[in-house]
Amino acid sequence: MSPLMDIANATKSIPLLFAFLLGIVGTLSPSN
Repeated sequence: MSPLMDIANATKSIPLLFAFLLGIVGTLSPSN
């Protein structure tokens, strides 16, 4: 796998994982 594809995949997957985790935390924690 080329480094460029690695970087592209990382930049695509990290925001998705971050939003996913934020969604879980937001659901579990009481809304203020």
